[in-house]
Amino acid sequence: MKTKSIVSKTIRSLIFLFFLLLIISMIRAGVVLYGLHQAAINEPFNLKLTAKWSPAYPTLYSTLIHLQLDRNITIARQPAIERLLLSVPNWLVNIALARTQVLWYPDIPGRLSPIPSPPTPRTVRPQTRKPAHETKTPATASSPQPQPRPETERSVPQREQETTANVATPPIFDPNAKWAAVITPSAPIYDSNGQRLENIPPGSVFEIIQERSSGNGIVYIGTAHTPIGRFNHIVIRAQDLMIYHGKTLTQTTFEERERASRKATIIGAIALRKQQIEAEHNNRNPYQERYHASLRRYQVLRDEARHLRPIYEEKTGSGRINAGNRLREIQQEMTTLAPTVRNLQQQRDSWAEANPLGPPPNPERDPQIIALRRELAELETH
Repeated sequence: MKTKSIVSKTIRSLIFLFFLLLIISMIRAGVVLYGLHQAAINEPFNLKLTAKWSPAYPTLYSTLIHLQLDRNITIARQPAIERLLLSVPNWLVNIALARTQVLWYPDIPGRLSPIPSPPTPRTVRPQTRKPAHETKTPATASSPQPQPRPETERSVPQREQETTANVATPPIFDPNAKWAAVITPSAPIYDSNGQRLENIPPGSVFEIIQERSSGNGIVYIGTAHTPIGRFNHIVIRAQDLMIYHGKTLTQTTFEERERASRKATIIGAIALRKQQIEAEHNNRNPYQERYHASLRRYQVLRDEARHLRPIYEEKTGSGRINAGNRLREIQQEMTTLAPTVRNLQQQRDSWAEANPLGPPPNPERDPQIIALRRELAELETH
């Protein structure tokens, strides 16, 4: 009886905690919504708080990017415990926001312009006059018919005003300017010292600030705008990007970024599906998955040691001691792991010789990839 009472109280407490977290998530989303509406009319309300909470709701974060305000703010990562506790409530709130977007999306007059056409001058088409029988008002004996004014009588300032209001100045093509979209599934990003920070999803857009050569090829330094937040002064490999030339990210329109993001998302989905097909084929070998898991762990340790070694050699005091202690731990684990990797590799190769798998299936015949390529082709032709 006592056990049932404890279980009942525990369940009630968990339900209460869940609804409390859901209310917190709804309040945060409400604050972000209000901030977006105020920002849309150039009256920002606590923009820093809006930027901090918006990445938890991808629908609201994309709206923040559409407002083109994020270049002036920094979106910091939320603490891991906070993201964990609010993950389910935030997910539920975001579903509700996505389904009701037409009700709350802020009005953004004049903020977003269409994709600029090629740099050829646009002219204003003269406004054609309606036939006389359509514009003429009933005549009376005391009201003479007004004579139509010739086209040349229009004042020059009026024509200039119409031209200024209707003609968009073509953007200047800068051959040195670049921006990009991420196309690699779970693309790794690094800090300026080469330390791996996190993985970002395909479809993220990247503001390129600097290009640099490294031992592994070309890398770019800049700011990544992603559904999980904004990352400043990070390094990303060229192979993980689709590069666009002629302008910087801040010079692009919303439609350009949306199209590039969608294309990159589809390309990333195709690459991920190919990886899945290859893994499903290779994992028929019972040693394949364990071998790759051990090898990945060994490579992570090796990369960490490569980063710590200069710190150990250059620093003094506690920094050198901490780096030295961690290097010894890494060396010990790598020494233990190396024979495991070799044994699993031998077992994998022996099994493959005795049980040939044959060539993997052609990914271009996969229904998912066919559908994704069709979607990509439609996007590129429209």
